[in-house]
Amino acid sequence: MRQWRWLSMRCAVLLSICLSVSGVSAADLPYGKLLHDTECLTCHKETHYTRQQRLVHSLPELRKRVAYCRDDVGAEWDAAETEEVVQYLNTGYYRF
Repeated sequence: MRQWRWLSMRCAVLLSICLSVSGVSAADLPYGKLLHDTECLTCHKETHYTRQQRLVHSLPELRKRVAYCRDDVGAEWDAAETEEVVQYLNTGYYRF
């Protein structure tokens, strides 16, 4: 579990460095997107959220699914970080 956290933090730092070189700051990206990209994209492609037969049909179901996936990959997000990911996914894909 510590290995995933270490890898996630390294990815976040690397992303920040790449963004600063490109002229975009990490502050320009939502925190939920950063958390999503470092953890969720290890298993999912973004097309996962736009497929015809979604598993999620409401905001409470989205919260449950994000918590389930968080626990499954061992992401050590607190409640606020988990909600950031939920809001990112809801705003960008689900729109409940």
